Amino acid sequence: MYKEYIRNILNDIEENKIIYIASDMKKIIFAGYRKGMSPKETLNDFVDFLINEIKDTQTIVVPAFNWDYCKGAMFNPLKTKSKVGVLGNIFLDREDFARTKHPLYSFFVYGKEKDTLIKLINQSAWGENSPFAYMYNNNAVQLNIDSPLENNFTFAHYVEEKINIKERYHKFFEAEYFNKNSIEIRKYSMFIRDLAYKNNLYNLKNQEELKNNIKVFEFEENYFELIKIHQVCEFIENDILFNDSSNSLKYIK
Repeated sequence: MYKEYIRNILNDIEENKIIYIASDMKKIIFAGYRKGMSPKETLNDFVDFLINEIKDTQTIVVPAFNWDYCKGAMFNPLKTKSKVGVLGNIFLDREDFARTKHPLYSFFVYGKEKDTLIKLINQSAWGENSPFAYMYNNNAVQLNIDSPLENNFTFAHYVEEKINIKERYHKFFEAEYFNKNSIEIRKYSMFIRDLAYKNNLYNLKNQEELKNNIKVFEFEENYFELIKIHQVCEFIENDILFNDSSNSLKYIK
């Protein structure tokens, strides 16, 4: 049944859009289990469904973030697992998706913009040459599946770096990086938060100004959100700069 819900949401997404998918797949995996399917079978079936449903001009982007590079572990784009959900790991065994380059914040990509995204070279995770910036500048949408915005809107960090907030600073990490048939030492950075500060996004969905930019769909067991990334990021930026972050990222020390 969840496929029909997602199909209806996808049908309303415009041509040429990048669709960033953030998910908690537990409910969908359990639905597959009730049909006698293994988790791997369910996830591959879900990905095949997405591929069949999107338009030829659209692109699917799935996060595959992993922070072990910060601890000196080697990053291998062919083997390093995602730590932000099981969906990202299914692509390690598929050849139709390709992975972007940053060892901390990488994505698996399929569709029209795949070649462009995997060619991006960004030292900073959320900098102006990053996939985050590319998706922001090209009006991508974020589809949340059983995972609310306040738990997964990583684009807020892109905004924080874009305006250079005082609560974060650049930190560099150097480790081994598997590049085709060789191992290199590479340096990458992340605009990390001062641990003295805490923040959250729980108030964002309550903003009247964003009601057309954050749409919520609840169908029986499943919960979905469709987010216009550029518009929500602009709201967060203006809220930080001109409203003391009162309605979005509230920093508490």
